[in-house]
Parts: sequence; structure tokens; C-alpha cells
Amino acid sequence: MNGKDALYIAYRCCKAELSRMAFCIEALLHPIQPKKIVFCSTEGMGGYGDNPKAIAERLHADHPEYELVWLVNDMTKPFPPYIRKAANTLWSRAYEYATAKIWIDCHRKPFGTRKRRGQYYLQTFHCNVCFKPLGADRGGKMPRIAELVSEADSALIDCWLTSSKWNEDMVRRAMYYKGAVERVGSPRCDILFRDNNALRARIRTSFGIPEDAKILLFAPTFRAGSQTRRRTVEAERVTLDFERVLAALTERTGTQWYLMLRLHPQVAAHLERYPLTGHVTRVVDASQYGDAYELLAASDALLTDYSSLAFDASFAKMPVFLYADDLEAYQSDRNRLYFDMHHLPFPFAETEDELVGCIQAFDWKRYEEQLNTFFEPMELSEDGRAAERVERMIERLIES
Repeated sequence: MNGKDALYIAYRCCKAELSRMAFCIEALLHPIQPKKIVFCSTEGMGGYGDNPKAIAERLHADHPEYELVWLVNDMTKPFPPYIRKAANTLWSRAYEYATAKIWIDCHRKPFGTRKRRGQYYLQTFHCNVCFKPLGADRGGKMPRIAELVSEADSALIDCWLTSSKWNEDMVRRAMYYKGAVERVGSPRCDILFRDNNALRARIRTSFGIPEDAKILLFAPTFRAGSQTRRRTVEAERVTLDFERVLAALTERTGTQWYLMLRLHPQVAAHLERYPLTGHVTRVVDASQYGDAYELLAASDALLTDYSSLAFDASFAKMPVFLYADDLEAYQSDRNRLYFDMHHLPFPFAETEDELVGCIQAFDWKRYEEQLNTFFEPMELSEDGRAAERVERMIERLIES
């Protein structure tokens, strides 16, 4: 570790101690409210989405007496009226967490978060089956400050919600976690198992897409910032010829296609609109839409690089195409990948020509067979009832 890194870690540790003091003060001043639940997603950068949203919706439907609070960086983000938004700032965060019976998150808590006796923290991590090695699985590529943050957060968690045996093994091995796990499935994926005709129509109307058109959701993963000592975010310009991809889909299916762009929330938080260049039609930017899983449920196919959204989409047998023109560099940055990209059920391309070829050669029956073979040893628990299972857990906690 060089001197600059050591100084930065010392700074973060001092800042964490000051944060803990704020939590201690709020705990001394206020009691725990037995029916209060605090949610957060993407470290406050996300809107109303991911696993916490699916859980909140279920709880509100059956238990309107529960107080549901959401910590968010941008207070202008839209939320339903039954959610009370709270600023994700130190003293606001300290008060909301210190007075809640239950915490629900899908990312790590800020370094310096402190939990009281009698509180319960459910971690619904934002990726269950994934490409990118996490935590200790990154080996020497894991920055020391990231280890400290992960270790501190894992020590707070009372139960880690998982979706498969593969997921549980990864959590135990990579995430510095020694506590309880419950294989309940992914609440955010429940929507993929429903009748979504009304949602499909609403999304198409919202983005000016014809009702009879099909949608390719393009969701590249997050790259810049999280692996560096100081976090920065950059918007990478996509070089893919969208028009050519859409033309290939139209030729393959005989149906008009639109492409819906969905940037990762950590990138979208820094961009009001993605700078699309060149002559592009039938392309819409949905990066500021709150819930990626509503977009996914309204789509007909997914295109991504290394996003775990690929696995989620395939739970519902949606066609998934992988396009990664930086495979060697990306693998080097992450130390390795969990899977060989060339031996997955998903058609994989490293060039635009290869991607067009994958679309033209797509075989639905073969794809389903490969999905079944791939997921069978993972022992998946995805059936559209994950939020229901989490609700039962929360009911028991609040009644205890």
C-alpha cells in the first residue's frame, strides 16, 4: 500500500468514526419505532426500484400500518405517496436508521453505519448470479478500503437473502459474511412471472413506442469508478450501431423493433440524458426511469455486456444477447470472471458483426435447453413469490 492510499484509508476511517457518533447521538435521543422500515437502493442514487421496491409494494398492500421510509440522494425522484422520502445525508440517515425496526438494502451501507440492539438488517443484494467476481473473489484487485467497507457492512447484516445455492456459496466465500442466509428468491424478479400486458402498453405509451413494436432493452454494466481509490463516474460512449442491430432483429422476426437504452444507476445519476450521436431512430433513453425491472418486463429481449440483469431476464426465458468488445481488458481489471463468456447459454459476441450473426442464428428451442442445463445445478428459487416470502419474515420480526 502506498502513502496516498494509506492516507485515504485513514481519512475514511476517521470519517466513519464521526458517522458512528451521529448514530449514537440519535440512538440516545430517540426510541426504535416498532413498525418503521427503512429502505435504500444503489447507495441512495437509485430511485424506487430493485428488490427493496418489490418488498415495499408487497408490505404496503398487506400492511398499510407500516411506516415505509426511503433514503435517496435526489429528493425530486418520484415515489408513491405511501413512501416517505428522506435525504441520504449523515444526520438524516442516522436518525432514520436509528429509529427503524428493520433495514432493507440491496447495496452496502455507508462506512460508519451503526446498528442498535433490537434492530434487524436484511440484505437483498443487487446481483445474485453474476459475471463479475465480488469481494474476496477479486483477489489482489480488491482495494483495501473496499474490504473495510464490506467487512463493516457484513458484520451488521442479520440475514442475507439469496436465490440459489450458487448465490449462497458466493456470499459465504466472497462477501465477508458469516451470518444467516435465507433462499427466498429475488423479489425484483417476481414481476417477470406475471401477466404484464398492461405494463407493456404503459411503457410503450410513455416512450412513444408503437403498441405492436418489440423492444430490445440495452443495459450495459457499470465500469468506471468503483475500482479506484477515489470514486468517479464516466459515461462511456457506446460505439455499437443501434440501427444495424435493430435491422437484424427486424429481419430475423419480421417485426419492428425499438431499442431502449438503460444506463447503470451509478452512471445515470450523473447524466440527465445520454448523448446519443449519429442518425438514430427507434432508440429511446430510459436511463432515468426508476425501475429497471419494469422496463425488463415490458421488453422482448435483452442486450448487455456483463450485467447480472442477463441472468434475471433468463429466469423468465427471455432471449439475452451478450456484446463485450473489451473482454480481455475487463477480465484483467476484475482479476477473472465467474463464467467463461463463450460457454454460457447466451449468444456472445465481441464484435458488431458477431452480434448480428448471433441475432440471425438465434435458435429458441436450443436456447431454452441450454438455460435449463446451465441453471439446474444452481438450485434456483425463482418462481415469482420471493416478495411474499420476505413479507412473512418481516411480519414475524415486527410481531416479535
